[in-house]
Amino acid sequence: MERQRFRRVGAVGVGADAAKKSRDAAYDRITGVLGALRKMGRLAWRMVLDLTRELDEWQVYGSPREARAALRSRYDEDRWLGQPYFPIFIVEKDTMEPVCRPMASRWQIPFASSRGYGSLKLQHDVAETLNRRHARAGQSAIVYFISDLDPSGLDLQRAWEEALASFDVRIHKFVRIGLTPEQVNDLDSEHLREGIEVKRGDSRAERYIAQYGDRCWETDILPASVIEQILTAHIRSWLDAKLRAQRDVEINRARTLL
Repeated sequence: MERQRFRRVGAVGVGADAAKKSRDAAYDRITGVLGALRKMGRLAWRMVLDLTRELDEWQVYGSPREARAALRSRYDEDRWLGQPYFPIFIVEKDTMEPVCRPMASRWQIPFASSRGYGSLKLQHDVAETLNRRHARAGQSAIVYFISDLDPSGLDLQRAWEEALASFDVRIHKFVRIGLTPEQVNDLDSEHLREGIEVKRGDSRAERYIAQYGDRCWETDILPASVIEQILTAHIRSWLDAKLRAQRDVEINRARTLL
């Protein structure tokens, strides 16, 4: 019986190794196809993201006039002074960063990629930013949040809410931009609406299944236009538009002085 037990363990090990080799082979095939398509010009280079490698280049100018023009275009001031709240945008994972960071930038909103359960350092940094803001301008925070519609994604939002509360951050509201069941139902693709099966081994699966069923979805299926529409609509629902326009005029006037 003891020999049989060890044979089973060995078989599991072989199966796991075979599965890994199969995944690696699939990864290599996909990488090869994407590389060939890009080299042939049939797939734009910017369409395939590589968030782990980037080229650093030194910023140089052709003349002092060109340098002043560049500084003028980048010059900005705090556009949230006087507004009732101060927003921040947090996403669950790096794959959402290229989509959501530009939206945050257009609104001048602090942005963070949690990369799963955020590190204590990241939670501290976010809390410090919001606490400094409250101390300086008296503004409570509105946290815009995006995570997968699965057991871990929903629990991640809870973890962030508790983490910021532990740092005594004044939160006016936590706003879940996505992913929600309603957004899944609104998808045009039947295949995307099907989702994937919930991992039963997840300790949070039972509670999730009781509320949402045995399927789950990743935020990557949510169109950027939907995210931007929801974010913009919510900000405009409380933003003092007249004050914002006044700040725009003041900042543009300051730019002309550079």
